[in-house]
Amino acid sequence: MSALRAGKDRSPWRVYTRNPATGVLVHDGLIYRGERCAQREARKINRVLGQPAEARPVD
Repeated sequence: MSALRAGKDRSPWRVYTRNPATGVLVHDGLIYRGERCAQREARKINRVLGQPAEARPVD
């Protein structure tokens, strides 16, 4: 893996889901290192809990 790719892969990301009671987008409280890891967790939440989830970079 190149240094450039490794550097991009270590950026901070959060996973957000929509609170069914209020409709507000909330994050799970964790910071994931890399987009790939965050996307994997979002897919897991979607599959296991049946809630739509999305990964976004930390501002």
